[in-house]
Amino acid sequence: MVHYHGGPFSDPLTAVVVWRGRHAMISFARPEQIRLASGICQSFCLDNGAFSVWRRKAKLDTRLPARIQGKTAEGTKEIHKEAK
Repeated sequence: MVHYHGGPFSDPLTAVVVWRGRHAMISFARPEQIRLASGICQSFCLDNGAFSVWRRKAKLDTRLPARIQGKTAEGTKEIHKEAK
């Protein structure tokens, strides 16, 4: 079983302390720390963000950033390299 640590953290230093060498859960609704997580975590996954959106009574923007759209698993390796 993989134990994921949620984010985002208000302080990036806290994120580094908590996530370094561990597994991170990044909310699709709050993706601002994806680059940080991809650089220091053993692995990370994206949560669909539905709970965060529901709590804010907002609408989820399901459009992926242009640089990710249409990427295969191989293409996402390029994004991971950019983050390092």
